[in-house]
Amino acid sequence: MSKLSIIRQALETNPGVVIVNTKKRNYLPYSSNRKDFFCHIIDYLVAPKKGLYTADELQEFMNRLVPDLKPTSQIDFRQYDKNSDLKFGALYFDEKVGRERRITKRIIRLNDEELLNVDGFVNGEKTIDKDVNIDYIRRTSVNPFPNEEFARDYLDGKLEIILGVRQGTLKKYQPQKSLFQKLKRSII
Repeated sequence: MSKLSIIRQALETNPGVVIVNTKKRNYLPYSSNRKDFFCHIIDYLVAPKKGLYTADELQEFMNRLVPDLKPTSQIDFRQYDKNSDLKFGALYFDEKVGRERRITKRIIRLNDEELLNVDGFVNGEKTIDKDVNIDYIRRTSVNPFPNEEFARDYLDGKLEIILGVRQGTLKKYQPQKSLFQKLKRSII
């Protein structure tokens, strides 16, 4: 079973997770002019069904998303205090999905008498055989967001976030406490 299959199954069967979007990019066959190292990239944008708004909560949520698979690498959620920006985390899973073998033969012929027998040339000829193997690697990322509305606004371009979000913006996505809850808290 591929890592992608394990990740997909873990996310789709988790009742506490909403898969907000799945973005796929293929770079097959391998091309030296592509910008990414990976031949296939899949990004899962997910959110907890019940919103989470602190780095600790989101980190714990993220760590439970794919319990049967160790990520190749990860970025942890960070927040220095409750008033500081929330830095987003992500899980990355890399796996080999194929291999390309390139066999090339270069035949070089020189006709200058001064160069006929230099640097491996014999009578003005040199053959260079090259056999190169390139692994094809897929990267699957899992990117948690505080809640579904936040993730959808991000996808729709309503939020300009790169690595994190300011507390003022994040508070707009948190459910507002009822007047009863506010009064109860002030009494206690």
